[in-house]
Amino acid sequence: MTEDPELRKLYHDLDSKCAGIKSAAKLLRDCPPEERAEMLSLMKEGANALLKCLSDLEKRLGAGKN
Repeated sequence: MTEDPELRKLYHDLDSKCAGIKSAAKLLRDCPPEERAEMLSLMKEGANALLKCLSDLEKRLGAGKN
């Protein structure tokens, strides 16, 4: 079965955004106090992008329909 290119992109985006947030969480531990607010802001942006990606994937897969 050939995977839809749009679906493949959504899975890639999901993987990338999760990895980015995970990496940022590890960096946050050793982040200088003066950089923490910026790092947290970037992580929140990443989380919002992740939520959008999940919503798009849900729509694409037709999930949540009962």
